[in-house]
Amino acid sequence: MNCSFWEGKRVLITGHTGFKGSWLSLWLQFLGADVLGYALEPPTEPSLFKVAAIADGMTSVTGDVRDGDRLREAIAEYQPEIVFHMAAQALVLESYKNPVATYATNVMGTAHLLESVRQVSGICAVVIVTSDKCYENREWVWPYREYEPLGGYDPYSSSKGCAEIVTAAYRRSFFNSDSYSDHRTGVASARAGNVIGGGDWSKDRLVPDILRSLMNGETVIIRKKSAIRPWQHVLEPLNGYLTLAEYLYNNAPGFSEAWNFGPPESGVKPVSWVVDQLISLWGGNGLWKQDKIQHAHEDNYLMLDCSKARVRLGWKPVIDLSTALGWTVDWTKSFQAKADMRNVTETQIAQFMRLAERRSVDEVGIGPSRAQNLVGQTESPLQEHEYLFDLLSDSVMSRTMKGRINFWNRRAEEFYGWRKDEAVGKVSHNLLRTQFPIPLEEIESVLVRDGRWVGKLVHTTRDGGRVVVKSRWALHLKGQFRSVVEINTGPVDF
Repeated sequence: MNCSFWEGKRVLITGHTGFKGSWLSLWLQFLGADVLGYALEPPTEPSLFKVAAIADGMTSVTGDVRDGDRLREAIAEYQPEIVFHMAAQALVLESYKNPVATYATNVMGTAHLLESVRQVSGICAVVIVTSDKCYENREWVWPYREYEPLGGYDPYSSSKGCAEIVTAAYRRSFFNSDSYSDHRTGVASARAGNVIGGGDWSKDRLVPDILRSLMNGETVIIRKKSAIRPWQHVLEPLNGYLTLAEYLYNNAPGFSEAWNFGPPESGVKPVSWVVDQLISLWGGNGLWKQDKIQHAHEDNYLMLDCSKARVRLGWKPVIDLSTALGWTVDWTKSFQAKADMRNVTETQIAQFMRLAERRSVDEVGIGPSRAQNLVGQTESPLQEHEYLFDLLSDSVMSRTMKGRINFWNRRAEEFYGWRKDEAVGKVSHNLLRTQFPIPLEEIESVLVRDGRWVGKLVHTTRDGGRVVVKSRWALHLKGQFRSVVEINTGPVDF
């Protein structure tokens, strides 16, 4: 995330009075954005929105996303450049009690928001926040990718799958990348898992329930100790949403799609582990026991594959789960001590940003200002050594993760028949009509996991000839710029 990007930006957040919405509202204020919030009154008492005085640095409008006319009027009056849609009924158990209200808020609320955006000009980027539970969960051990089937067992989960479908339909019908010059708006959806952090007082949510019991000196009651969940601090996905919005703002056609923002595998832990950690961090002699009551169905296991966000957005989790739990306990104890909670919350935001910046510098070995300047870089990492690559007997290209060529050496010109100026800017897989030995998604998954892939491909030359090449792909990282270096040797026998 380029922090300076947000200075003076006009940003609308629906659901700004909720837990995640409050953290995002304060973070954007901290970055110098001009923030408008549209939401119902805070859903809990106490609430982060009130105890951290979130409203003091923004314009806060009370409204319901189910009221399409009211929402459209607020957007038309404020004229935002960027929109984060976070208003939702966010609890699984509540969705069993009030399924119709859940669908009305999560599905029709999303439709009302997108319809308002369609009718108000000047909005450059829209991030629709849904949930990891939008996937049809088969309880398997590998993580879900963005193209997996949508679904959901319970009303909440299925409502989030519906919200994704509504978003995709509006994106294709009214915000299509092929007609971007007509609407100038990018629309993406963001899916994240269980988030934790200070200021969450939601009922029937594990960490808030545990902390309430510890604050009151009560035995912690656990519904399902063996359930495995992907846990992350609330600032992790918010960092992803901010990064995605920035990329959408600068290049909407290239990033208008669905994105996962989840923790690494080390952040996937059973409920019992989280309970023990929180009791230990609290520092008392807290006890917990299994609830004997039979509860409604909740998923046992679900994890996200975030390879796409890591490679194309340069997003990566910053803190581990133990640190996230520690920050949550520290925030809660500060609240108990009647500290200035806006200051406490801003301090954790600043600490997170410093850690993110330090990680970026450590990984790439360059200063933070240089790293930020690389966010929008389009130059090929090979171009400064172009003359050396022209001496090779292999075809060499460099391309973005979406396949767009930005470097094409002399041997590639000779072998395939397209001059450099004809090839650069084209999508390589389309230009060469590439035939893959396995699905491209599987190849890209190996590339992200291992940093390289080797195999045989079938390419078509300019004169229509078919050639088999041995292809070697390497993932090249430079700051937040990600590219693929592809070296093709051939022709070879299939």
